[in-house]
Amino acid sequence: MTGRTLTCEQKKRFEAQLRERGNWYLSGRRQWSFAYHFTIFASATLSAVAAVMLQLQKLDIPFREDLASILAGLAAVLIAVNTAGGFSRKWQANRRSRDKIETLQNELIARDPTTEDIERLNKLIVEHSAAITGA
Repeated sequence: MTGRTLTCEQKKRFEAQLRERGNWYLSGRRQWSFAYHFTIFASATLSAVAAVMLQLQKLDIPFREDLASILAGLAAVLIAVNTAGGFSRKWQANRRSRDKIETLQNELIARDPTTEDIERLNKLIVEHSAAITGA
């Protein structure tokens, strides 16, 4: 690595920023993963329950057809929210960003950070923002 080695104070601030970003991306990865997978599986479950309710005419449930329609509608809304919200893209962006932060942290075990590492972190932040927004 070329680039100027950071002072002790700069190194502390840089390492704190790496930890903070790493924790932020880890949290984002977990939250977007939950949102993505929950909406996918809940939608599939609601759709299946609605289909079964319509097929089992022996069920003595008041408003069975209305309830099945509501469940199917909720399933459609969940998929629409998932898609419009870009949950998969955001989950994957946080995974990639967290992996890049961990790679940088692992590299810095054997050496001191330099100004080039700050540039790498800044580039990672910009790339992460672009991936989240879909730009």
